[in-house]
Amino acid sequence: MNYNKMSKKIIGWIKQQVSDAGLDGVILGASGGIDSSVAISLSKKAFPDNIIALVMPCGNIEKDEEDAIEFLKNLNIEYKKINFEKLFDNLVSCVDKNNYSADLENVKNFTEKLALANSKARIRMIFLYYFAQINNYMVVGTGNRTEEELGYFTKYGDGGVDILPLADFFKREVIELGRILDVPKRILNKTPSGGLWKGQSDEKEIGLSYDEMEYGIRKYYKMKLINNLKIEKDKEYIIKKTAELIKKNQHKRNMPPKFEFEREV
Repeated sequence: MNYNKMSKKIIGWIKQQVSDAGLDGVILGASGGIDSSVAISLSKKAFPDNIIALVMPCGNIEKDEEDAIEFLKNLNIEYKKINFEKLFDNLVSCVDKNNYSADLENVKNFTEKLALANSKARIRMIFLYYFAQINNYMVVGTGNRTEEELGYFTKYGDGGVDILPLADFFKREVIELGRILDVPKRILNKTPSGGLWKGQSDEKEIGLSYDEMEYGIRKYYKMKLINNLKIEKDKEYIIKKTAELIKKNQHKRNMPPKFEFEREV
C-alpha cells in the first residue's frame, strides 16, 4: 500500500463527507492513543481551521492525557478539556451504592466494571455531539477495522459517530499511516488500550495480538494472507475465536433491526 497516496484519499474523503452533510468542520475525541492521533492528523489536514478536539479524562492515566494535549498543541488544534469524574460519580450513585472510584480499580466484578467503562464512553459521545451541534461540525470516529470487525468498541459510545475514516484499515496499517503523518513515536509505540481502567490493554482483554486478530479476520473473509504477521498462538484457535467474535458482534456493526409488516392498501 502506498500510504502517502492513501492518506491524501482519506483527507479528500473526509472533506467530501462533511461537505455533503452541509457541515462546516470536524470534532474528535483525543485520547493520546494511536487511532485517535492518526484520525486527528488526517482531520487537521482536511480542515486546518475548522477542527476541535475534546480531551475527556475520567480516571484515566495522566500520561495519556498529557500526550493528547501535547500532540494537539503541536498541531495547533483548538481543544477543550472536560473532566467528567463528578458526573460519572453521580451516575454510579444512581445505579449502585458502592463507592467506586473513577479509575474503576476497586470494581471487582468484571461485568460491572465493563458496564461502567462503557458508560464512560457513552458520556464522551454526548459531549462530542453537544459541541458538534453548536459548531455545525461532524463527529469523526477513530475505530480501525480490527476493532470494528471484532466489536471491540462501545455501542453508542466510541461507536456513536458520523464517519469512520480508519474503519477499513487494520491496526498495523493505521500505525503505518501514522508514520507518514509524523505522529510521534511515543504514541505509535504505545500498548494499544481503550483507557477503560488502569492496566487495561486491548490485546490482553481480547486474548489475541493485533497481528493474530488480523490473521483471523483475513481467514474469515478469505482475504489474501500476508507474511509479516507475527503469529504465536495456535492458528486454528485464532480462526475459531475471531469467527465467534465477528458473528457475536454483528449487531454492533448494523443499524438496529426493524420489525416490518405488509400494510393493507
